[in-house]
Amino acid sequence: MQLIGDLGGKKVYYNCAFSISEAQKTATMPQPYFSCTIFLHRSRWAKQDLQKFLGHLLKHGCVYLAFHGDGCEAAHDLADELSLEMAGEELPREETAVLTTWHEDESEEDVVAHSLRSAWPAAAYEKQFSSRLFVSIGRTTENDNIKSLLLEELKEAAGRIR
Repeated sequence: MQLIGDLGGKKVYYNCAFSISEAQKTATMPQPYFSCTIFLHRSRWAKQDLQKFLGHLLKHGCVYLAFHGDGCEAAHDLADELSLEMAGEELPREETAVLTTWHEDESEEDVVAHSLRSAWPAAAYEKQFSSRLFVSIGRTTENDNIKSLLLEELKEAAGRIR
């Protein structure tokens, strides 16, 4: 995992892998609360692998999950089910819910922009919301493209802020 920037006081991390299990092994979780955008790139994924990775993210403070790519709606549904299961008997209230989105028909550029500008956690987590994690799971060219889009968006955002 690599720190690649800062936007609005939130650190931006990038992690790339060829598989979901590799992504879990190489991701260090930001603390205390963070968002995570996962690019699944036309790669087939096993439900059990994604479930294990999502459980790891949620257990370590992920409070907003966004998905793009192959099966992103199913990945989103799995994240919702898992976050409710992990909440136990006390169902989350609106201000403590883990928020999830999927972006099936949007470009990678739009998802990067959305995740940097608009992906905010529920109210209970806002004060300690420290960072954004982007995970790209695919071939080297796909992963490199996501990193380039992130760096470009961060550079443009910095220009707007100054």
